[in-house]
Amino acid sequence: MKKIASALSVVLSLLAFAYAADTPTPTPDQAPYLRRYDAARVVFDEPHRVTLPGGQTINYYHAYLVRLFGVFPKQNGVALRLHIGERQIDGVSEFWGGLYFLIYEKKKLNELAGGDIRYSYPGETTPRLLATHFQPRLFGLTHPLPLDRALARPER
Repeated sequence: MKKIASALSVVLSLLAFAYAADTPTPTPDQAPYLRRYDAARVVFDEPHRVTLPGGQTINYYHAYLVRLFGVFPKQNGVALRLHIGERQIDGVSEFWGGLYFLIYEKKKLNELAGGDIRYSYPGETTPRLLATHFQPRLFGLTHPLPLDRALARPER
């Protein structure tokens, strides 16, 4: 019985080490890299208020969550700016696997399709390539998830 417990302990330790090795801590001088991305429809408990440039406010009850898995280090304590095609993505946040952002309309998500994913840091004028040909395929869910559950969902 002790041998089985010891073997199980060793296997669990190796699995924990493998998971830690798969999610490295970024260093400030490390270049960002993207392993993969996914998209899913999410619902909100309370409406998300979005103020448009003209001052108009719109309430959204659902959105499309795009998760970018990889390493995205900060440079001088400042996060990178993300671009897809010609559009700068606002509202980029961090989660356990990398970065995420919300797109509130399916039409706007589809407009990003085919664009290259690029990044830049403040003060840089030319964004650098992260990945080519963004394809926002929706994660195969039977119904929308709450945002917190969608962010906690394991990657495939």
